[in-house]
Amino acid sequence: MQTIQVRVILALLAVLCAAGPAKPFTSNDQLAPVVKGEIETSQPIDGGYTIQLYDVSRHSTLSTSEIRSDGEFEFRQMPYGSYLVTVTNARGESLYQGSVTVGGRQAPFIIRLPNEEKPRPGSGTISVNQLQHPPARKAFEALLAAQKFAETGDNEKAVESIERAIAISPDYADAWVNLGARHIGMGRYRQAIVETRHAIELSGPSAMTLCNIAYAQSLLGSQAEARQSAEEALRLKPDDAHAHYVLGLILYVSHASDREAARHLQLAAPTIPSARAALAKIQGN
Repeated sequence: MQTIQVRVILALLAVLCAAGPAKPFTSNDQLAPVVKGEIETSQPIDGGYTIQLYDVSRHSTLSTSEIRSDGEFEFRQMPYGSYLVTVTNARGESLYQGSVTVGGRQAPFIIRLPNEEKPRPGSGTISVNQLQHPPARKAFEALLAAQKFAETGDNEKAVESIERAIAISPDYADAWVNLGARHIGMGRYRQAIVETRHAIELSGPSAMTLCNIAYAQSLLGSQAEARQSAEEALRLKPDDAHAHYVLGLILYVSHASDREAARHLQLAAPTIPSARAALAKIQGN
């Protein structure tokens, strides 16, 4: 079954990157009619894999496409520019992050995925509770509708759809995660923490959920708790770029250690453009 858990990571990234109102696309933007690509992996693609393009300059998700079983995907009417690329599997786990530039005569681009590791306890595994209480189809459809509302910027309707999914399937962990993420974007940080912690109770902690909690705690002024949450995310997934990014920003904002903040941002910089921008600011001080 397809999941939209990837939305949480990028929702968090969008908030962290926000420095002003997003720039709208205009009729002057050059467009590539079709951008095609292919996933190369030793693992079968059985369905539920998605690829998402995130526009850092506009702080918004530009487009999401399902990856076909043959590994191919495409985007239509893409404005020229550079984008953050995220590939997610059917479990909602991020398998790849990088960048791609759209412009001119666009040749198909190829993404080579590393071999997927077997899930480890407490890090992306499917809990017994999830196996015993799979979401109803209508709950999944409501969560998918929420994604579409979020893409248009209608957070209120997105929240309504997620709440409908939870009403149908109260143990739907992905819905609780996404509800927390939407509330982070709406500035409802305390509420988001409660909802995300409930998701952890249902399915166990992950780097993603702990990063969301860390960010909300930081905005509430609880920098020590935020740091602990981000550090726990890295204990679960030491190579998680977003966890390094979040911890680096928390260390910088709390004036804990610019040197340590820079170290984490350097680890995030290869795949997160905003980490490079934050690192340049620190090093320029």
